[in-house]
Amino acid sequence: VVSAGSDQSICKGQSITLTATGASTYTWNNGSTTPSITVSPISTTSYIVTGTISSISKKDTVVVTVKPLPNVVFTKNVSSAQVQLTAPSGNTTYNWSFGDATAISTIQNPTHTYANNGKFYITLNSTLNGCSAQKIDSVNIIATALQNNISFVDKISVYPNPTDNYIRIEL
Repeated sequence: VVSAGSDQSICKGQSITLTATGASTYTWNNGSTTPSITVSPISTTSYIVTGTISSISKKDTVVVTVKPLPNVVFTKNVSSAQVQLTAPSGNTTYNWSFGDATAISTIQNPTHTYANNGKFYITLNSTLNGCSAQKIDSVNIIATALQNNISFVDKISVYPNPTDNYIRIEL
């Protein structure tokens, strides 16, 4: 009895080794003549092996199902120190890292407020039917008044007032 093994599932971009048993020589429909082959199909594919013992040949088929990766292309809307992130729907999980040592978010479309200025790397890790993908993007936060809403209005002096030529501003 020639066996190509059980049907398999892989995520797009992965490879898998298929092993035939039950014969002394093997020929796969991809031209390989070894008992084991490593394949990386881009779509669901059937692999047929012909096994031979003493001039008697039998065939078996194994199907490799290719599952799609989650869509991790996200958009960001930056307003001062706050970033609104929008991910595509349909993924099984969403895990956001904001690059500033704060806790991750597991909601699809989080809003994050940064406490400091600088360049931060936002990472989205997402899964769909057991397959995972990741996207990293950066954001530059440049805000004069961050999380504490610091106000300088009561510390500004403008003089002389009134003036018709020059003014002096002190903070």
